[in-house]
Amino acid sequence: MRTQSYYNRIKIISRGLIVDLVDMQAPLIVLGKCARQLLVVFGIFLSLQVAQAQQSCNSVFSERVQYQDPSAGTRIVSKSILRLLNRSAKSPDRAQVVIDNKIEILGKLQGYALDSKNQIAYVNFSGPTRLSNYHPTLDGYRAGKITGQGETQHAQGFGTAVGEFKIIANGESLASTDHVFKLKVAPLVSNKIVLEFDNGVVVRGTLSSFNLHPARNQVSILSFTDCLVTRGDQVLFDPSWGTYDMIVGTQVSSVLVN
Repeated sequence: MRTQSYYNRIKIISRGLIVDLVDMQAPLIVLGKCARQLLVVFGIFLSLQVAQAQQSCNSVFSERVQYQDPSAGTRIVSKSILRLLNRSAKSPDRAQVVIDNKIEILGKLQGYALDSKNQIAYVNFSGPTRLSNYHPTLDGYRAGKITGQGETQHAQGFGTAVGEFKIIANGESLASTDHVFKLKVAPLVSNKIVLEFDNGVVVRGTLSSFNLHPARNQVSILSFTDCLVTRGDQVLFDPSWGTYDMIVGTQVSSVLVN
């Protein structure tokens, strides 16, 4: 109804313009009146365009929000994330799973494990898998290559623990949430360390290297040799499988599956 009233108003103004132009007794007054009426018409047209653009923007946002975890940063896994993970595990196609530290995993999701609080404790992928630095942009996102984390290195699959943990090394303990975590990790390279997760996952191995996210300047990946990863009686990674690359993140923040 509001849009129809705008168009009716334009018609009335247009008829008024024709009448005034016929009347040449006061040309200056007529021209001034025409200018004001043209400004009104332009204002109505502009308001219609703004409304249409806003509606289009809202439509795009509503389509994208289904892939984003609205509770990101609250340590609560939304039902939409779990639903998309289930869908991805059943699909033959590869999925894009982003951890909250902005590392993207591109591969075929084989499965995932939940802890006693219904939070994601581990994700596992089969077949060629690639890790990338995730950079959100205005028109979508950009996946930046990480040296040594491509499909060649993870040709047989990839798995990583997810959640908060503490490092035990040399009789000392370092929490993953510590604000100086990056500074204290560097001296631990080439040392045997133990990672104990709140969700029950335990990582034992020699820290061989670590990666920093270029945009966040935070530790994003820890790499281990001679590494054993367990959760209770379950072996998640065996030392004979090679290098264990673990993403340092607390939860899955988004999932994109075909």
